[in-house]
Amino acid sequence: PGAGVGAPPPPPLQRLVRSMWADLGDALSLQYTGAPSTLGGMLRQGGNTAFAMLEKGWRSVNRAYCATFEDSGRQAALDLLLGRHKLPRAPGTAE
Repeated sequence: PGAGVGAPPPPPLQRLVRSMWADLGDALSLQYTGAPSTLGGMLRQGGNTAFAMLEKGWRSVNRAYCATFEDSGRQAALDLLLGRHKLPRAPGTAE
């Protein structure tokens, strides 16, 4: 159950595990999308607070920006690392 108004705070171990899980999600999301996870704030705060919803919206906008303007460079780097990069052919050369 989520932490509502007047609910007791979660035990320290639960807070630690939530924080570690959210940090891992952010790290994976940064590698995959270029932006932190949209659910990290809710995990850290223990529920759907107004601040968590605002943070999720901001991260969604950031993710859309990264997908539109920054993914081509990231994809080119991955292609290079995986050996899939293709150099353009010089005009007049045989295939």
